[in-house]
Amino acid sequence: MSTAHAEDPPLRVAVAANFSATAETLGAQFTALHDVEVQLVSGSSGKHATQITYGAPFDVFLSADSAKPAALHARGLSAGEPRAYARGQLAIIVPVDAMDNPIDWLKRQTDQRIAIANPRVAPYGNAAQFLLDQWSISRMRHVTAENVAQAYQLVLSGNVDAAVIALPQLSARPLPDHLSAWTPHPSQYPPIQQDVVLLNADREDRAAQTFVAFLLGPDAQTVIRNAGYLAPEVAHARR
Repeated sequence: MSTAHAEDPPLRVAVAANFSATAETLGAQFTALHDVEVQLVSGSSGKHATQITYGAPFDVFLSADSAKPAALHARGLSAGEPRAYARGQLAIIVPVDAMDNPIDWLKRQTDQRIAIANPRVAPYGNAAQFLLDQWSISRMRHVTAENVAQAYQLVLSGNVDAAVIALPQLSARPLPDHLSAWTPHPSQYPPIQQDVVLLNADREDRAAQTFVAFLLGPDAQTVIRNAGYLAPEVAHARR
């Protein structure tokens, strides 16, 4: 059943770079179900949060973490408490010939470069840095990307030799033959809980409310799981 009227404006959704491809699929499904256009703006969660603080006209924020939606809610910029919609997983890309023992390969490199999202602002970058530190991978030259999408682009283009990205990115854009990837167990790095928050606290927005309910519903959650994310309620302890 349609929930929109002809004069309704598009639903503007700020989405973390790691979730962009999955959000496109979900946005198309939501539009088909509710006749509401969904405009996705992909980028780093840190930039989105800053833009929202300064009045960017987003209706919904799909963050790559839980801290930024919580901070927006604490400042009175949300129309409800943040909700967890996914839990991220890392994937590590290395040359195919390093796959026999990829951690050892990473430890031995001195001239090669590895790209990770900026650990100071990007949740996936923070988790990646934790993992590399835990494995004592300090001899490689670290290249800081703005977000995981840029980290992936750097390794695909050959500008770096390895990268730590979000696992679902591999489904959205497969690796070339000379690269391969593996997924470290989620218990080896801090949980990457991704929260959604409804914005525009000063007005009622039924389309946005419906979108968040759709995102947290069973059909959308199946799409999210199939894309490579863990269920948000899954808990795991670091090893």
